[in-house]
Amino acid sequence: MSRTETTSATARGEQTRQAILDVATRRFADQGFRNTSVAAVAREVGLAPSAVYFHFADKEALFVSAFDRDAARLCDDALPRSGPMDEAYWQQVVGRFVTRLDSYPLVHRVLAGQEPGLLVRLVDGVVPQRIRQVLEASLRAGQQSGDITADLDPRDTAIALEAVFTAVVITVVQVGGSGSSERIDAVARLVRTALTK
Repeated sequence: MSRTETTSATARGEQTRQAILDVATRRFADQGFRNTSVAAVAREVGLAPSAVYFHFADKEALFVSAFDRDAARLCDDALPRSGPMDEAYWQQVVGRFVTRLDSYPLVHRVLAGQEPGLLVRLVDGVVPQRIRQVLEASLRAGQQSGDITADLDPRDTAIALEAVFTAVVITVVQVGGSGSSERIDAVARLVRTALTK
């Protein structure tokens, strides 16, 4: 097989994988893990189930991949690229994340507690890693500008803030937004007080 043929086959394989993930993401979000079958996903994509298993070891691997891709897209959409933590930072970050959740129904489903088996992804998956990266970069920028106290370790602080962020988002989602502004604002004041000189 020539290099061009290999590249073309790889591209087709990736297109097939993405098509599988598109259908799986929608089905898992609408019907949940238990009510979605690999066979139904394969049928909708126009493949045999064995083709799905070529790309994903099992249904759980498909579900995790679909969630991680949806979560990464949400993070790209909702989290700021850079900038120091200022007065409005926390409200903007949490607020954007929560308001954009409806466009990412699989992530919303997991945050709402409808897929308890996948809650571990909220601790060890794409979302916490990306949030930590954004928060650490913002903390460092704030330290460089003199707005954030220099004696804090940005990495450790980002880990702690990510835990608070995740707890606030889960709470807001699971209570249907009730009291969300009050909670987000109170946490923002606490974070600013703890981080500033």
